[in-house]
Amino acid sequence: MYGPVSTSRSPAPLTAKNRSQLEETLLGPRFCFRSLWRVQGTLKLSANVPENAHAGETVTSVRSAIAEGREEVKCEIVAGNRNGRFRVTTCVIQVARPLDYGVDPTYNLTVNVTGSFGNPEQLYVDVQVQDVEGYPPVYNDTCEMPTRTAWGNSGDLNVDMKWTVKGMSMNIGEVFFSNHFYYNPNSVKDQVSTRVYSNNNNCLVQFVWKPMNSDDITFIDSLWSTSIERPCLNCSGSTDGASVLQFEVLHSSTGFTPSSSGSCYTGPIPQTDRQFIFGGSLTISSMKRNLFTCDLPDNISVSLIPHGNGRDIIPLLVEFDAQPVGCPPNKYGVLCDQNCTCENGARCHGLNGACKCQPGWQGVICDIPYSTVVIIETPGDSRRIYISGTVTLHCKVFHLTADRMMWTFPNKTEKWLQGAQEDRVRIQNIQSEHNGTYTCTVLTEDGAAINASYELQAVACPPEKTGESCEEECVCSHGGSCDRWAGCVCPPGWTGTTCQTSCPVGTYGQGCSRRCRCQHDATCFPTDGRCNCTEGWFGSNCSRPCPAGRYGWKCWHACACKNNAKCNNVDGTCACVPPWTGKL
Repeated sequence: MYGPVSTSRSPAPLTAKNRSQLEETLLGPRFCFRSLWRVQGTLKLSANVPENAHAGETVTSVRSAIAEGREEVKCEIVAGNRNGRFRVTTCVIQVARPLDYGVDPTYNLTVNVTGSFGNPEQLYVDVQVQDVEGYPPVYNDTCEMPTRTAWGNSGDLNVDMKWTVKGMSMNIGEVFFSNHFYYNPNSVKDQVSTRVYSNNNNCLVQFVWKPMNSDDITFIDSLWSTSIERPCLNCSGSTDGASVLQFEVLHSSTGFTPSSSGSCYTGPIPQTDRQFIFGGSLTISSMKRNLFTCDLPDNISVSLIPHGNGRDIIPLLVEFDAQPVGCPPNKYGVLCDQNCTCENGARCHGLNGACKCQPGWQGVICDIPYSTVVIIETPGDSRRIYISGTVTLHCKVFHLTADRMMWTFPNKTEKWLQGAQEDRVRIQNIQSEHNGTYTCTVLTEDGAAINASYELQAVACPPEKTGESCEEECVCSHGGSCDRWAGCVCPPGWTGTTCQTSCPVGTYGQGCSRRCRCQHDATCFPTDGRCNCTEGWFGSNCSRPCPAGRYGWKCWHACACKNNAKCNNVDGTCACVPPWTGKL
């Protein structure tokens, strides 16, 4: 028969054997039970729980500790359960809400245990939250994703990805292929062939593709055969140089392990009966469109079978055009197949699901109140705050009761308010003297002083304006932008006061500062320096003559020479071998 355990009762002896049995009972696969002891007749428990434990996972069993073998027992957490992180179900303490070591590493729970005869006994449970490496995920603004409302050109991928290949075919001359990668979550083939991993904090996406049809297998086989000595193909981005796309072919003969230390895929290897898998990684460093150009090894040749026609291709140009488009609301991941868990208006990261909390909230899913004072600016993007423009600063108090609020301005003047929970300051026609530090200080009822600061640095003119006072007109052509002091800043390939002039012949790039490297009188495109080869030549710098049997522009013409005559790669004229003569 169960009765309450009073502090005056002598504690039952806990032998080494009993202790061992009890610890074995309480030890779960993810949790480490530390100890069980009595202090002046009061039973105390100690347990560890990793911060990434899911809701419903067991921390420890109260029944096993205090009421084993007794009749009905009711358990209730009555103190120490800050923000409702734990719950009791049939006297088993479980995780109820996401834990965060950085917010609360320790909980001292008080549990009332009541039997059928009345008075509750108090049990104290010391819960230590364990720090887990890489958790919680970090919201990285560098690769923040937009939110979309419909499928993009690549289906349900959160990045529209288009590939382009320009190559030289031995039998028809220069060829061009271009298409979007497409992922359909309802396609069994797509589900089986594609794996993507992005659960990290550094904007790295790793992907695995298993070729399923014969055309794809032929292509991967040829790529493997010509790239063994240089397994990792690197493609650099155009936006900022920090974005990198890499991929390689892994073969079953090596157990799908990288063939050299220069491997560019380090993610999991899925189970497969395929001979090849295609693995790679992509570092996203901007929400902007990014064009990746691949650094191709020499003497590479691949087999493509477009529309059922087999061709051996010498790749001249391989590009990937990536445009982040994001996932639908409340979804994340490259395949948009994961559910967001963020609360209280928090933004969910499109790659790893990390939550960007609104002011006044903290924790893994932003469900823990955070007492603070913040200054929020409108517009919220500091890059849109210009000379002669307007900005509004809002001072807001969250989960605090303000007794007084004070603004301090760059000119050292002050503004006091009594009992305000929020206030705003509007700055119109911004000039240099308005720049500086704006501080909002809140005095709480208990005498604490909490402040927030905002640094205003408006130094740029509004769009299409230039000059010290931003009063001069500035209209730039071809996508040029206006600078307050320099006027038009031209994009690559353009020059002149309004970016109206293409780079001089033989130069290209930003400020027309780079020299073209094209051979045989070829010209280069002024934006990126790519060569526009003259008749009879191909390659990245137009140094390679047309393949045997081909001539002319883009090697599109077939030679008609006979009897082993040599065909001129430029105009197709025949150089006969003795004793043959004639045009052909």
